[in-house]
Amino acid sequence: MKKIKEFAVLCGTSSKTLRFYDKIGLLEAEYTDPENGYRYYSDGQKTQYEVISMFKDMGFTLDEIKTGILG
Repeated sequence: MKKIKEFAVLCGTSSKTLRFYDKIGLLEAEYTDPENGYRYYSDGQKTQYEVISMFKDMGFTLDEIKTGILG
């Protein structure tokens, strides 16, 4: 498991973007520590991020990706 910052670097994005995706339920953290709120992501979630990124590049909105493609 990787902390959000490490996962953001791996994906080439920002922690802010990952927090937003988690908040809207698009890419939820694998685990969130209930004591400190730290988010942790698995290596396998990189593929999910890449799919989201690909559809964004194709012009789909985050809502379309969440409800239509990944939903």
